[in-house]
Amino acid sequence: MTAGAAPAWISGEAVNDSGESGDGSYGTILSTSDGGKTWVRQGSKDTLPDSAVRSIVALDANHVWAVAAHTVLSTSDGQNWRQHSVPTTAELVTVYPLSNEILWVVGYEGTVLRSTDGATSWEVFQVPVQDVQLQGVYSVDGQTAWVGGGMITDTETTGIVWKTDDGGKSWTEQYRGGPKLFETIRGVDGETLWAGAGANRIIGTTDGGNTWQLQTEPMTQLADVNGLSVVDRNTVFGAWDFGMYLTTDGKTWTHKEPSPFATFYLGVDAIDDQEVWLVGPIQSGPDLSGVVAHTLDAGQTWEDPPVLPVNPEFLSVSFAK
Repeated sequence: MTAGAAPAWISGEAVNDSGESGDGSYGTILSTSDGGKTWVRQGSKDTLPDSAVRSIVALDANHVWAVAAHTVLSTSDGQNWRQHSVPTTAELVTVYPLSNEILWVVGYEGTVLRSTDGATSWEVFQVPVQDVQLQGVYSVDGQTAWVGGGMITDTETTGIVWKTDDGGKSWTEQYRGGPKLFETIRGVDGETLWAGAGANRIIGTTDGGNTWQLQTEPMTQLADVNGLSVVDRNTVFGAWDFGMYLTTDGKTWTHKEPSPFATFYLGVDAIDDQEVWLVGPIQSGPDLSGVVAHTLDAGQTWEDPPVLPVNPEFLSVSFAK
C-alpha cells in the first residue's frame, strides 16, 4: 500500500527558523503536498504570531483554518497566512470550521466564538459555568454545536459537555463527570458523536447527546484522550497520551503503540480506515521536540518518520480530504 498525495498541515509551538524558541520565533505551521514525504514550513515572524498554533483544520487543498492564543489564522491558497482579530482577551484553544463562512472557536473562561462571515465579525458567548476551560468543539451547522471542557477549582476538575441549538445564545449541559477536562469532540452528524477526556475516558452518543455512554475504562493518572478523528459511524481514531486508540464498531476501543514513541500524542487525522497520522511532543533532555507517526494499516506497522524543517512540540495535524 502506498500513501496518498493529499496535502496536509501540522501545527505546533513557536520557534525560529533554526528550531529554537526566543528571538525570531513564530508559530509553527508545516505543510506537505506529496502525502507526507516532504514538509516545508509556512509563514514567517511577520505573518504569524509568536505563540503556539494550537489547532489546525484543512477544509480542502487551499482553505485551512487555525488558531493561536489570541488570533484566528487562515489561508485561501494553502500557503499564505493572514491573522483575524477576535473580540475577546480569553486564550483560544480550538477552531472548528464548518465552511469558510461558518466558524466556531473555543477557549479559556468558558469562551465560545462564532462567525458566519468568514471571520470578518464574531459573536462571543460563554457557557453558563464559571472557571471553565473549553478545549473541544464540534458543529453540524451555524446553530447546533457541542463544546467540551471542564470546571476547574482548587480541589478538583470536572469534565462537562454542553450543546447549543440557537447559535450559541443558550447552552444545555449534557454530561458531567470524571476527574479531567474533555479535550476533544467529533461526530459523524448531529446524532452520533464521541468526546475524549483525561483519565482515559471516551464517551459516545447516538441521540445527539441526550444520553452518553462511557466506552473506555477510566484511569486515575494521565492517559488523556487528546484528539479524535472520525472516518464513519463505526471507525474512529484517537490520539492518546500512550499511543493511538481505534474503534471499528463505534463503541469498543483498542490501543496501538505508534513508532516513534511520543511522550504524549496530541493530534490525529485519519485519511481513511487505514491511513492515520499522529503528532505530539517527546521529552528530549530538558526540552520537548516533535514526533510525527504515520501508519498505512491502522496501526499494525508504522512508517519511518519524515525529515522536517523544524521539530518543535507538535499539537495538531489535518489532511485535506
